[in-house]
Amino acid sequence: MLTITEKNMERFNELLSAYYTTNDMSEIKLFLYEHAISGIDFEPEKRRESERSR
Repeated sequence: MLTITEKNMERFNELLSAYYTTNDMSEIKLFLYEHAISGIDFEPEKRRESERSR
């Protein structure tokens, strides 16, 4: 589940606007992983390694 809290809304909107402008999702993706995803624990290094092996 994604939840953007009120305290993070302004930054989220800035990142979303930047994504729409540049089509670069790296910053908003990191923001979402760090601040908006709840109920799932990610292990970024292992996930990245499995993506590389595909």
